[in-house]
Amino acid sequence: MNNQDIMALAASLVNSTEKTRTLPSLRDRLKAEYPADLYRQMIVYQRHRHNIVDGELWQGRSEYEPAETRYPNILAEFDASGFWMDRIVMYAEVTPAVMAAVMEDNWELSFREMRGLSRCFGCKLDYLAAPVLATVDPSTNKGKARQLFLDLVKHLRIPRNSGGNKPRLHFADSPLDLIRLL
Repeated sequence: MNNQDIMALAASLVNSTEKTRTLPSLRDRLKAEYPADLYRQMIVYQRHRHNIVDGELWQGRSEYEPAETRYPNILAEFDASGFWMDRIVMYAEVTPAVMAAVMEDNWELSFREMRGLSRCFGCKLDYLAAPVLATVDPSTNKGKARQLFLDLVKHLRIPRNSGGNKPRLHFADSPLDLIRLL
């Protein structure tokens, strides 16, 4: 590698770093545009993230086209991990175009390919292969029932306890507990 190649590589890295500074604002804008469609937020973000960085072109649909998949949790893990496409295709032993088609065109993966992704993300196969997007509240690391409760608490007035000015919160471990609290 000569000096010109090294300078071109360094310029490309600086250019890509500058472009990625807009990604947090994109995430916020997508949350506002598609508040009820978490999958759409993730796929548009990943398409954009890959298209702005030199050498990481998303080999699928254009950024804002809708997507449909059999495995929504693969994109969720991909989005949460911060990995690039080349890493997950290496584990799954498929091409970037095939992986993009899995995430946006309803393509299927073989058991061997799913097992590779399971190793890549450190997840169970049944979770990755589930047809429904599993959501977890990152602040408590609990699942859907807890998230439902936290969403309801935001809209309720929480009574103050008699001993001071700190609010008393009760957390529901099940939907039945949630009904009792209300």
